[in-house]
Amino acid sequence: MSAYISIADVTKSFAGTAGRIDALQNVNLDVPAGEFLCLVGPSGCGKSTLVFIIAGLVKASGGEVRVGGEPVVEPDPDRTMVFQGDAVFPWMTVAQNIGYGLRYSGISKTEQAETVKQLIDLVGLTGFADAFPKELSGGMKKRVDLARAYATNPTVLLMDEPFGALDAITKEKMQVDLMRLSVTDTGQRRTIIFVTHDLEEAIFLADRVAVMTPRPGTIEVVLDVPFPRPREASIRLSTEFQALRGQIRELLVTEEEEN
Repeated sequence: MSAYISIADVTKSFAGTAGRIDALQNVNLDVPAGEFLCLVGPSGCGKSTLVFIIAGLVKASGGEVRVGGEPVVEPDPDRTMVFQGDAVFPWMTVAQNIGYGLRYSGISKTEQAETVKQLIDLVGLTGFADAFPKELSGGMKKRVDLARAYATNPTVLLMDEPFGALDAITKEKMQVDLMRLSVTDTGQRRTIIFVTHDLEEAIFLADRVAVMTPRPGTIEVVLDVPFPRPREASIRLSTEFQALRGQIRELLVTEEEEN
C-alpha cells in the first residue's frame, strides 16, 4: 500500500536553558491510508513532538512530512488533534463543544445540529447535550473531545495519549469505542496515529506499532499486529497477545539499557 502520511528524515531540536536539545533524529516512517498506527517509546523520546509536527503545530528542524502528497506547513482541519488533557471549553455545553468546528464548515445550522445530535448519540452522551463540562466525569469529557474531533469528518486523527488520565475500566471502554468510531459512516477507515505508553493499549488498537528509541528519538522498528478486527477485550489474555507485548517490552528495556 502506498503511503498517505510520509515522514522523511525528520529532525527536531529545541533551544533549552542547558543548551540545544535534540528531540528527533532522522525519523522515517510511511503510514498508508486507513491504518491505525501506535507510537510507543521511552519518556522524552519525541513521540508527542513527532505527532505535533504531523499536525502542523510544530515545525521540523529538518526533513519533511507529507500528507496526501502535500507538504505539511501548518494545521489543517483534515488533520485533527486529540490531546492528553481535556480540551473541552468549560463555558460551552456538550453540544456547543462538539459543534464548535462545524461553525466554520459552511453547512447550514440545521445540518450542524443534526450532526451534533448524531455524534452525541454515537459517543454515548445521549441526554447530556445541555450539560457543562463541570457536570461530566473524565471519561465523558474525553467522549466530548472525540466527538468534536469527528465532527468535521477529518481524514487523519492524531492522538497524544488521549486516555492516559482515565481509570482502567473507562480506558478499556474508550479503546473499544475508538475502534468502532475509527470507521466512517461510509465504511472507510480513518488514518490514525496514536501515542501511548501503554503497551496493551497499543497492541489492542493498532494495525502496526512503531517503537521509538530514547532521545534523540528515531524509529527503531515497526511491528505488525496480527489480530483481525473487530477485537474483543478478551484478546488481551491470549498467549499471542502477551507474547507480542513481551517482545515490545524487551525492545524498550534493551534500548534503555544501551543508553
